[in-house]
Amino acid sequence: MKRLKEFKESGQTLIFVLLVMTIALAVGISISTRTISGVRRTTNIDSSVRAQAAAEAAIEYYLSRPVSELNGIIGNSDVYDCSATGARTYPPGGGSLTSSQDQIRATADVVISRYGCLGYNTLSDPYELPRDGMLEIKLDPRMLGDSTSSTLGSSQSIRICWDLPPTGYNPAIYYHYIFGPPPHYLIQKMGWRYNSTDEGENFKVATNYGAPDGYCATQELTTSTSGWLPRVLRITSLYNSSTVRVKMINSGGRLPYQGFIISATGIVGESQQGARRVIEARRSLPQLPVLFNFGLYSGSQTAPVQ
Repeated sequence: MKRLKEFKESGQTLIFVLLVMTIALAVGISISTRTISGVRRTTNIDSSVRAQAAAEAAIEYYLSRPVSELNGIIGNSDVYDCSATGARTYPPGGGSLTSSQDQIRATADVVISRYGCLGYNTLSDPYELPRDGMLEIKLDPRMLGDSTSSTLGSSQSIRICWDLPPTGYNPAIYYHYIFGPPPHYLIQKMGWRYNSTDEGENFKVATNYGAPDGYCATQELTTSTSGWLPRVLRITSLYNSSTVRVKMINSGGRLPYQGFIISATGIVGESQQGARRVIEARRSLPQLPVLFNFGLYSGSQTAPVQ
């Protein structure tokens, strides 16, 4: 009887020990799982930050490069073609942004394209124009450094359309159209508003063409004088911000590209399966600030810009 009691007590001790070991193992596994999850989360955050930094560095680098270099990367000399793209790896020369502490590599794949090319009867993508902000539309491919492309044909016109903002005053559009044979450029100035009750004096009233154009002003881009060529259209939004679109409304009308789209994908590690972050930026072609408008004056079509 005594030996049976001792055997039962030994069995209870074994069960108790197994129970303690099971609880300890469960706690250990739980702590390990939390620790591994924390390390993985920290690693993912670190990789994401490095990928973001690589993409940002690539964007900043190519935003600072000359227009001729960006066009060289695209490799298409047709200033009316926005379909072509060019690819590069950042840093240039096949290097990488490598940490000196852990030797983790970060690079960026960069794709460069153009925007703003516009054909006949096609409404452009919207340009978000802040109050008193300026949009400069290049009309002549020679303004882009191109000496071989043909200029606009005869009797071409451009339609400038803008939207009503959700709140505040209705914006008016004021633009400077610069044209003429070099070196004596001429200028026409014109203001347009939505209707006769809107703010502004001596402005013409825009025409409502309905969706998708909306309220629009029309500017003829050629004149009857032989040799005068369209160069630049500088558009300013008065009284409020506006969303501006442009459209060529004569058969054969087209616009050259107006800038570049730079897309950078930051990548961490040797494998393409690592952390990736994508950043996209737009770079317009060089232009003078809006203050330049106040220094432009030409009294007539026979008097050059002063």
